[in-house]
Amino acid sequence: MKPLKTGASYKGEVWAKPADLASALGNTGVDVVSSPATIGYLEMACHHVIDPHFEGDEASVGVGFNFRHLAAAHLDAPIEVCAELIEQTDRLFTFKVEARQAGKAIMTGQHERAVINLDRFLKKEPR
Repeated sequence: MKPLKTGASYKGEVWAKPADLASALGNTGVDVVSSPATIGYLEMACHHVIDPHFEGDEASVGVGFNFRHLAAAHLDAPIEVCAELIEQTDRLFTFKVEARQAGKAIMTGQHERAVINLDRFLKKEPR
């Protein structure tokens, strides 16, 4: 893996789709962006920080999740996602993350990703 400094960050926008709503996951009538979808957006923001630094067959996977869902998000406006690398220990990367819509925080927290050898990872049998 190429060197990556603490403080490296990514900021981007996501437009949620109807399949991302809580109601699409079975929470009838709750037509707001689901927690799993928002977490997925934040995971990808973290991935964007480290992806350019991979070498060879490296990839990353989420291994730690600590989020607070603070407010509802809707389909009518983009969701801004931000990720900042706050700690790195060997192949484990910890990020501070936030999702916002219309200037309001909808989810905050920390996310950990581990850098893996993709070929070996895909060949492993479940434990």
